Amino acid sequence: MPIYEMGIKTIVENIEKIKEPNKLCELPDIESLNSARNKGLLYLHLKENQIPCPNTLIVKPNSLVNLEDFSFPVIIKPAEDDGGGGGGGVGVEIVKNKEQVLSYYKTNQYKCDTIVQGFIQGCDFCCNALCKEGDLIAFSIQKGTVYRDGILTPRISFDFIENEELIESTKTLMKSLNWSGVVNIDWRYDENEKVFKVIEINTRFWLSTDASSIAGVNFPFLYCLSSLEKK
Repeated sequence: MPIYEMGIKTIVENIEKIKEPNKLCELPDIESLNSARNKGLLYLHLKENQIPCPNTLIVKPNSLVNLEDFSFPVIIKPAEDDGGGGGGGVGVEIVKNKEQVLSYYKTNQYKCDTIVQGFIQGCDFCCNALCKEGDLIAFSIQKGTVYRDGILTPRISFDFIENEELIESTKTLMKSLNWSGVVNIDWRYDENEKVFKVIEINTRFWLSTDASSIAGVNFPFLYCLSSLEKK
């Protein structure tokens, strides 16, 4: 059972080299994995499948940034958590004018793509999920209350909640990816448009997996049961 992104990616890319693949927990295919973990590819997937998301611009390394279709503030972030990115909020900034955009790209010269997203007035939610061939098996929803170091960093305190609209949106998203395995999805509720929008997908177990278990959803245990074809 790989638990973090690079371990999952390595196994999925080399699945044919595993001597006993039936001993692996279920994992997504490489196309779905890449579409979910790369924020630029995820945006293209969301637009193609008409799943709500922020207005996004994909920026290639060392290229000009044209923000004519955006109003400030905007969020800029690396498209991937490796290859020059970081994860955990590293490299993610809210910028308020063109001068700050230029400063960001002068300071952060990533080898991977970056994305620029319109800032959504609203609040953050996380949906933790276990899926099998696109079907949602188990889930928990967290609403952040305290952050490590500002709203762009991981949540260190939260409430577990129920929200039927968010679950239905998660089902649609996971079905579009035909996802198998665990996943952690960052959503933001757009207070102006009254809709949940996908911000990014973490294709791994999450920092608060133990908290999900305390709340009654033991994801590693359920993951094993699902992979063993048990209810």
